[in-house]
Amino acid sequence: MKILFFILFLFAFGDITAQTVSGLVLEKDSGLPLPFANVFVNNTTQGIATDAEGKFSISGDFPSQIELVASFVGYVTEVKMISFEGKSEVKVTFELSFNESNLTEIELKAKRDKSWERNLKTFEEVFLALPDDPYKSQIEILNPWVIDFEKVKVKNGKNYLKASAQEPIHILNDALGYDITYYLEDFRVLRDGSRFYGQVFYEAMESNSLATSSRWKEARQANYYGSLKHLNQSILLNTPDSSDFALFKTKPAPIDGFRSNDFLQELNKTIIPIRKDSILRRPLGDGTFRIFLQGTLEVHHLKKEWTNDYYTTIYHPISWVQAPEGFYDVDRNGVLLNPTQLVLSGYLGRRRVARALPLDFVPTTDFEIEELIADEVIMSRSSQLNRLREKVWLTLSKPYFYPGETAWIGGQMLYQDAFLADSLSRVVHVDLITEDSGIIQSATFPIQQGKISGALVLPKEMKPGDYVIRAYTHWNRNFLMDDQFLAPFVVMEEGYIPEMEKEALEVFSDAIMVKAEYTLSDSLNYRVMDLQLDFLDEFENPIEGQFVLTISDADQAIGLKQGIRLEEAMEWLDSELPETFRSSLNYPIEYGISLKGKFTPDNNRQGLVHPITIVRGDLEDFGQIMTDSSGHFWATGLN
Repeated sequence: MKILFFILFLFAFGDITAQTVSGLVLEKDSGLPLPFANVFVNNTTQGIATDAEGKFSISGDFPSQIELVASFVGYVTEVKMISFEGKSEVKVTFELSFNESNLTEIELKAKRDKSWERNLKTFEEVFLALPDDPYKSQIEILNPWVIDFEKVKVKNGKNYLKASAQEPIHILNDALGYDITYYLEDFRVLRDGSRFYGQVFYEAMESNSLATSSRWKEARQANYYGSLKHLNQSILLNTPDSSDFALFKTKPAPIDGFRSNDFLQELNKTIIPIRKDSILRRPLGDGTFRIFLQGTLEVHHLKKEWTNDYYTTIYHPISWVQAPEGFYDVDRNGVLLNPTQLVLSGYLGRRRVARALPLDFVPTTDFEIEELIADEVIMSRSSQLNRLREKVWLTLSKPYFYPGETAWIGGQMLYQDAFLADSLSRVVHVDLITEDSGIIQSATFPIQQGKISGALVLPKEMKPGDYVIRAYTHWNRNFLMDDQFLAPFVVMEEGYIPEMEKEALEVFSDAIMVKAEYTLSDSLNYRVMDLQLDFLDEFENPIEGQFVLTISDADQAIGLKQGIRLEEAMEWLDSELPETFRSSLNYPIEYGISLKGKFTPDNNRQGLVHPITIVRGDLEDFGQIMTDSSGHFWATGLN
């Protein structure tokens, strides 16, 4: 998911000298001072509370321009742009208005329901940390009840989920050691991206444990390296190209081709190496710089380890940076001045509040990134195995069948990591089993581009009753039983038609809506249906959809609830293997027709290890394999 860089601020550096900003915080209507109001420099650790007379004074090495924020519980937060313009001291007065829309904590908590809980989960993944980020378990919103959600419908535009907070969001980040107060200005999630920004105050946490303090220090250093700020500094200072980043200009794939995941194959074709000094940057005269960027910049973060989730032979993070206006502005420290000027995806698009550092953080010059392998994605043994999981989902042409009928089957594969789909199974096994797990019929069907189709011809002598259809791959027998597909399979007595008290209505999950419109017309021998299906997301935006469509004569089949719906089956994608899960992976992946057996020698002089030639049909396919030390063999991949 693309995410716009999320913190809105202006923080332009000029000549940095010790400076002071002081003033008053007053109540707007009465003019009375507000004691213990919070005043801070946005996105930094520099802040203070007003005294009993509403006065404050903050000193430090400030840039030429800062955003100064004043807040008080129950009042509207105010932000002022402060320009020093060579002055050593600036005075400012805040007048805060009473927030009449504030609700009590009890009123806020009363509004929370299951829909709110689902939206909060989405909010946390976009705002705090991605699900596979180890920091996710180390960062927490202490007052989630202050957050409210609204689905916004935009005329002639994309609808989105909006979040707002009546009070500052209080966040404890034990990963980096910061107590964070976040004044949320804007948060929105669309289907193809998201953005959020606000005013932030960081307070460094303290610990009596030397180990904890050292962990925070190392984590802050590691998260600075490879960040957008570090990249921009590298461009401004024109550091050696091989030190921290490798930069490439991306070109679109040819019309008659596609872009592969082979880095060496794409090098100098769709990705062109460029030097940092080839990127035009221009000083704007106020301590800020403009970096010009045409097209998409592909950034390889050379000093960090990563899974090969894009190029099959590249094991470091990769980011893509786009400037819609063709440029973006930064200060002398590489801080992005306007978050809407960049669209970040890949590694940089993953970074959330959990990995954000205050703007006044200064990395130590003697820190070597090689000293610390920063785990930025969970890759325990169970997590690695989880990426390899697959599951079958099937649907049937009817909710029930009669003995001797043909049961048409359609379906698709679900993958925990769709990137690995091409490396996983090509064959699905389907069993029809009794309630006491006895198999009465089995079949195998090919998996083609993740889709499954086929049919089971039921025996004429099959007894009416309740059965179960089971589907699985040879590979997913290595995992949990939940990874196998199980659904009811009903066989009726010949001629029996069940009664339905009322029409079964098609109900979809909150995330997907389907609008159906159709017209019927009669010809001489048949009826014609014109059917239009519109697939909409939760914001009522049109989306692409893949579906299995079964049409049955209503006089021949009563519409009963059948099987497991695809959206229900997709809940499996949210499941993870337990940390304690282990598997020896005894069941290999089937890439086609499989065959197993045992070689028995003609005489005692022949060894059990022996070549076996397998031929399918009239030399339609063939291959040779070796038996193991016990004479057993197993082959797969025959077409």
